Amino acid sequence: MKEKYISIFGSSKLDQNETDYKIAYELSFKLIKLGYFVMNGGGSGIMKASRDGAYEAGGYALGVIIDNYKSGFYTKKNVMVCNDLYERLKKLTENSEGFVIFSGGIGTLAEFSIVNDLINKSLIKKVPVICFGDHWKPLIDHLKNRSCFIDERSLDFIDFAYSADEILKKLKIT
Repeated sequence: MKEKYISIFGSSKLDQNETDYKIAYELSFKLIKLGYFVMNGGGSGIMKASRDGAYEAGGYALGVIIDNYKSGFYTKKNVMVCNDLYERLKKLTENSEGFVIFSGGIGTLAEFSIVNDLINKSLIKKVPVICFGDHWKPLIDHLKNRSCFIDERSLDFIDFAYSADEILKKLKIT
């Protein structure tokens, strides 16, 4: 049976006191209990939270890292080492059943943008893309209001959620 993955993207800078961190942990815990696996970038912050939640639920999160960026949060069993950023992004996107985007910076923005573009070009299947909270809302609203840059319909599959349970519902998992 093919494993079902949800990819989680977000900042490496957040700690366990942040809401995003707590929700990433809870979401990953619940995903494992529902028979899914978690895939992330293998670093700290949101990635560590999702790894820890998956582990506490009796599963694992697959950390997808670049060869020269070793992470102390993963073992050989639950890490995939890629040669470069492009291979890493491909692995994080190619088989995911959905994407959850937490607050983040340029790296998370790059991942979010690539997911959007791959879905719009039908290079990966159209799956739910859920943003936690309102961090990305100003960007999406700006793009929707600037139709000369982007067709508003190309953002229709992006949704927002404010709890782990709401994310699961919008991923159509519950």
